[in-house]
Amino acid sequence: MKNQRVALLHWLVFAVVLLLGACKKNAPPVYEEKKLRAEALLDSISNLLIQDPESVIALSDSILKIAIELDDDSLKSAALIEKGGVYIELGNTFAFDSCLHAALAIQFEGSELLHAETYTILADNYNIQGDYTAALQLAQKADSLICIREWSPKTTMIQYKVSLLKGFAFFGLHQNDSMQWYMDEALSLARELEVENNILFVYSYLGYFYFQLSDIPSAEKYLLEAYEWSKKANNYDAMSSMLYSLSSTAIGQEKYDKSIEYCQEALRIESEQMKTESKMPYIYANMAETYYYTQEYEKAVENAEKSLSFPQLDTMQMAATYAVLSQTYLMMDDFSAALNHAQTALNFMGENSTDWMKKEAIFRTISNSYEKLRDYHNALKYAKLSSVARDSVLSKERYGTIHELRTKYETEKKDLALQAAALTIKSQNQKNRWLIVFFILLSSLFTLYFYHYRKNLKSQILLAEQGSKVANLTSRTLTPNCGNDNNANGLSDEKTNEILLRLRECMEDKKMFKNPTLTLDALAEELGTNRSYLSIVINSRMQKGFTEYVNFYRVEEAKKLLRDTDNKVSYISAESGFGSPQTFYSIFKNVVQLTPTEYRKTQKK
Repeated sequence: MKNQRVALLHWLVFAVVLLLGACKKNAPPVYEEKKLRAEALLDSISNLLIQDPESVIALSDSILKIAIELDDDSLKSAALIEKGGVYIELGNTFAFDSCLHAALAIQFEGSELLHAETYTILADNYNIQGDYTAALQLAQKADSLICIREWSPKTTMIQYKVSLLKGFAFFGLHQNDSMQWYMDEALSLARELEVENNILFVYSYLGYFYFQLSDIPSAEKYLLEAYEWSKKANNYDAMSSMLYSLSSTAIGQEKYDKSIEYCQEALRIESEQMKTESKMPYIYANMAETYYYTQEYEKAVENAEKSLSFPQLDTMQMAATYAVLSQTYLMMDDFSAALNHAQTALNFMGENSTDWMKKEAIFRTISNSYEKLRDYHNALKYAKLSSVARDSVLSKERYGTIHELRTKYETEKKDLALQAAALTIKSQNQKNRWLIVFFILLSSLFTLYFYHYRKNLKSQILLAEQGSKVANLTSRTLTPNCGNDNNANGLSDEKTNEILLRLRECMEDKKMFKNPTLTLDALAEELGTNRSYLSIVINSRMQKGFTEYVNFYRVEEAKKLLRDTDNKVSYISAESGFGSPQTFYSIFKNVVQLTPTEYRKTQKK
């Protein structure tokens, strides 16, 4: 991404010079001589940027002096933009930001498009830094500049970049509906431009977004689209990248044969088509992880060592590969090797690393290794560190939207507490055997009491009452209120109420929710409107997304069938419109706070 940004900076410089180079007509020979000298210096910057970036700063300052002497705004802008490109190459984002803002301060005839391009580069930089609000503001400024221009392929290209940047920023702000809307717009503009690489870029971004959201099937769908477009564009670099990413989605779905297939094809493209090794260490790392899950531990070790043999492997990937090695050696009962590789992984991550999920897995591996070696003191120490890391994972802002996993998290936390208690007992075994027996009995009694209390009392009584309250509240929230006076994001009350009434008819009379493949597009077509308007109406009036709205009706239908019939849960799942019993179980438990079987029992009393 950084190389694309630097390339765009060079294009901006070239465009500025071309745009205003002819503005000084009938200029004296001295002016022309200095002008030509400055342009020659600009042409030499591209090569120097690769060889000696530091020298480009002094060269840019020389061009600035000439531009000031000639009072030439085009040269000033070119020099500032080029200087900013050097600073971003050197990692000095503050200086980069200052240079580009200085270039934006220079106004001249025809500068709107160039300024819009500059705003997109700045917005991209803020997205990378994680300042998504600032990125949105800059993208909006670029948007406002091109809105006043007539349509052209150039304005369409800038609009495509703006939509892409907004989609990235909204993803960072956890506003996923807006992210999807702008990415769809970027995809539409990319198709209008008929540039295959732009299309595959949008699909690859969408694949990345949904992978981060743990929606692996959607991520796989978009990455496959990106892969097909990379083949149409003969973009071998993108092909190998998409295959590598697809192997990760395959691992996430336990499609291990498919993961190996993707990795082998990516390796073939790297070696035969591109004749490079840039992605090989990452591909071998994915193969190692796949073989670990298939319990082919020797192959896992072999591929992990291949990955680590490449000098270009970055430290975070080395940490991940050593973590896989440690887990593999633990399963091979080589506990000393497991400890060594786990410690190496921690060293590469560094003390200040905030990748708590990876740290939690490594601490757990170390704790298990020490336990197998009967070093209970260190086993307890790292079990506690694993618990702390787990707390950090689930307290981070990017996991704040997964409240439906809170119950599972609390259970796992109690399990870790029990494990720590058991390890404490083992540690004291070397001092007092009778004390160990006492604590084991106490722990067992506590576990039995906790299990009995949670399963029989909370699940049957407390959770039943809570589930009833949640269901009533959800019903009041999701039932369309056709008398609402507020507009749905710009739609008229009359149009909105008409859509709501027809929407309710589709759900309650036609029972379209029983179709497990029901999509927003299909529902919008049935209502005679478009998906964007329908999404806005559902979100603004129901305060819920499309999926949650449909699942509300499915859960209500399932509750009715559970109360009134003795049909099997699997039959009720299909009859209510759920794609699988697993999905039905998860959504029903999340909404009602009881499993389907537990709910049926409470209704039969």
